[in-house]
Amino acid sequence: MLSRTASHLYWMARYVERAENTARMLDVAGHNALLPTARTNEERDWAAPLLITGRHDAYKAEGREINAADVTAYMALDPENPASIHACLYAARENARAVRSTITSEMWEVVNTTWLGLREFDSKVLKFRGSSAFLAWVATGQCDPARFGDDTPCDRPLAPTPTAAARSIGNSRRWPRRRYAGPVR
Repeated sequence: MLSRTASHLYWMARYVERAENTARMLDVAGHNALLPTARTNEERDWAAPLLITGRHDAYKAEGREINAADVTAYMALDPENPASIHACLYAARENARAVRSTITSEMWEVVNTTWLGLREFDSKVLKFRGSSAFLAWVATGQCDPARFGDDTPCDRPLAPTPTAAARSIGNSRRWPRRRYAGPVR
């Protein structure tokens, strides 16, 4: 049972990390597409996240064009893409749910709130509100889904980072502490 719990905790943190890294890759591809030399290399810039995640052949097999809107929607919100942010956060939530009694209630609330917030997005909302704000929301974990798109600063984390997960897991157990009885005489 201990190894199952450890496995779920490991994969929960790993999937959150994958979602953050995917968001950062898409953000970098978007910034590269804004460079003056990128106008001739748009397909190359947007193919990079697909190649890095190993999804280029599957993407091309579906007959999709490589452009900013399609690649961002595929890598961010496509539930059929196992490398998408959507799939990673779903897997993180399922792993967290499996060990819900082991993690802190705060950790569960963050993972669950993130998943519920992500479900509100589709490609139309992503296009309307802007992909860079959404990707920053996922990558930095600094926004509340209810306030997404506002100009106000966000104060509640979106997704736990692996280090935050480790801190939360470490604090969830209360190990007995030895009392200091003074020097041994």
